[in-house]
Order: sequence, then structure tokens, then C-alpha cells
Amino acid sequence: MLLRVSVGCVSAFLVSQAFASQRLLQTFLVAKDLLHTACLSEISVGDGDIFCISDSFEKEAQSHIVSSTQRLVYIEAENMPVGIEVLISKNNKHVAKISEKQMATLLSDKDIFVMEITFDNTLNPQQENLQIRTPAILKSEETETISIDPNQLRQNLEILVGLRSYNTGTAELKISDRNSKSGKETTRAVLVDFFNKINMNVRTQCYNENSRNPGCNIEATLQGEEADGPIVVGAHYDSVTTGAADDNGSGTATVMEIARQLAGRKLKKSVRFVAFDQEELGLYGSAAYVKDVTSSPSTTPSAAFTMDMIGYDSNNDGAVHVIDCGRSESTFLSAVFFQQVARLGTQLSNSSTCTNRTDHSSFWKMKIPAIAVSENFFGGDGNKCYHKACDKIENMNFDYFSRIAQTSANTVFALAQAK
Repeated sequence: MLLRVSVGCVSAFLVSQAFASQRLLQTFLVAKDLLHTACLSEISVGDGDIFCISDSFEKEAQSHIVSSTQRLVYIEAENMPVGIEVLISKNNKHVAKISEKQMATLLSDKDIFVMEITFDNTLNPQQENLQIRTPAILKSEETETISIDPNQLRQNLEILVGLRSYNTGTAELKISDRNSKSGKETTRAVLVDFFNKINMNVRTQCYNENSRNPGCNIEATLQGEEADGPIVVGAHYDSVTTGAADDNGSGTATVMEIARQLAGRKLKKSVRFVAFDQEELGLYGSAAYVKDVTSSPSTTPSAAFTMDMIGYDSNNDGAVHVIDCGRSESTFLSAVFFQQVARLGTQLSNSSTCTNRTDHSSFWKMKIPAIAVSENFFGGDGNKCYHKACDKIENMNFDYFSRIAQTSANTVFALAQAK
């Protein structure tokens, strides 16, 4: 899709992405209306907006120009998405098309992102319009907002930690724990009934990856228009202790609520809502799930969005881990998440970290794009009740929890609507 936008009207007007070989290239564009003392030079576009050419990046930008008739657009995303600068090389008119290898190199260095932006045939510094190639997924002015119900989110969590019974219509189920055999059986019964009631196609995938302790995942599918490349939305439901509100009742409750909000909608891509077993024993559930769904190209996910411990923020700073470890196939998912933060105003800030200690890494082993969203566990605000009996609802920050859930729901919706 070719979208024409007026740069002169707004200062932060678009976050754009483009699919290439079933991957999104991360792209950010902000038109600055402030002068930058560090600029090597500036180009005015539209009604006073300034594109800044940074001296520190000029040499690197020039080194990637394919020819003297092409232009690269660079963005340095510091404290994404706030403080973004647009960096443009000075040579000629057009955007360079770079190879995937060059992209991977750029992504590994200083959080530089590349965007393809096509100017009119002759660049007029005073022109008001630029042509920007972007799929409908990121035209935020046309994007429907998925609203998470905080009360329903809490009810989901209360069911998972055993504070509230779940009525199937024929029985009252109460989860005693999510670490014993019987407790997990009850949990699965709740999840299966929950997904069935919102008209999902539900299956229980049992496996024996760990011969001493077989497990079962629950998968609920919302069928989209496209047969291939479903989006996986996942969280592990097993726990180490009783209660386990944050780890990982918070992630599982959010998977349930996102499923409830998306149920019945017509989506381009299918979405699979998956509750993984045995994460705490060594990611056995997600490993078995990935092995199962990658047995056929038609069932292989195009991306996985996982959540683990998203309810603890003791200092109310809104810091969140969105873990992609800089992997070139996965960073676009983080970009979509923070685009939704900016669009929704959920006031979450990126706390960078890298870990393979939760279910997203099972997808990485099969080269499937994946991220894990988590509270600021490795950034100085880890839950003091991690893997302890005191991991209870009263220790959670529900405002923070709801904001992550809201952002996650809209990230999934955006991904499922992407062309």
C-alpha cells in the first residue's frame, strides 16, 4: 500500500513497517520541529519540520549507500519511542535497498533502524508530502483499539490462583494449585471450557518430552482469513508454588482476556492462544508445542508473542522487558509493541535485557520470530516473591498489569491484521 501523508501537520506522525520475506523491517519516523545543535546539516520538509543529519552517524550512513543516486534513511531509537531522530545522508534523492545481511548488521549496532522512504522524483525541501510505503497495520489513525477489561482480567487471575471458583455450567471448578498433577488437570479443564465458551477451536496437546513427568498444553485457535502463518499468543500456566499470581497467573490471565476480546472478530491471520505446561521444569511444554506445529509448513507460526510475569512494579516506573535479544527475525515484534505503547499512551518504558529462560526461546530454536514480555525482573525491580508462597494478588500492581495487558492485546491485534 502506498500512503501519502503530510509531514507539515504533525511532529510525530507515523511509525511504519514493511513486510519482507514474512518479516517486518523495523521502522520509525518522527518529523522534528526543533533545531539540533549536533546536526551536521538539516533538511526542512513541509511547514517547519526538520530532518536532522547527525554528524556522528554521517560516516556510517555513507558507508551503506549502495550508489551515489540513492539515499539511506537512518533512525537512532534512544529510549524508544521517545527521542527518535531521523538521520538522512546528503547524497541525492532515493532510498537504498539493503540486503538482509546489512539489516542484521545494522540491527546489532546502536539500535539503528532502517526505513524505506520514497521521495518524489525531485526532492524539493519545501514540499509538504512524502510517499511512505506501509501496510495498513500501522496506520494508527485507522486502527481499532482493543480494550482490556481490568475487572475481567482480575477475575481471570482470581480463578487461576484459586480465590474464585469457575462455573462450567455443570460443575464448580476450583484450582488448588498449578504445580500438582491434580491442580494442573483442573487448570486445564478451566481453560478448555473458557475457550470453548468463546467459540474457539480447542485442543489439548499432550506430550512426553520429560519421560518422568508428561505434560499437556492447551491451544485455542481463532481462525483468520489466511490459512498459513498463525500468530501464537502464549504463557505458561504451570507454577512452582501455590498461588503463583505473578508467575505466571498474570501471563495466563492475559492470554485468556486477549482471546475473549478478539473472539468473533474477522482477522487476516489466525491466532493461537496457547497455555504452556512445564515451563518451570525446563520449557518442556513450549518445546513440545513448537516441535508439533512445525511438522508442517501450513501450521508453522509466523510469530510468537509470549508473556511471563507481567504484574509486578513496586516503584511504579512502568519499566518493562520486551525481550528479543537483538535477533534480526524477532526485533520487529518489539517495534510493534512499543508502537502500541505510543499509540495507546500506556506509559511503559523499555528496560533492555536478554534471556532465554522462558518460552519464547523454544520458538527461536526453530528460527520463528518471538518475544517475551515481562516486568522489570532483571532491571532492579524483580518480584521479591518469585517462586515463593507469597506470590499473591495483593503484591501485584494492577494498574501496571492492565497497561501491559492492554498493550499486548493491541500488539497481537496489529500483528493479526498485518498484510
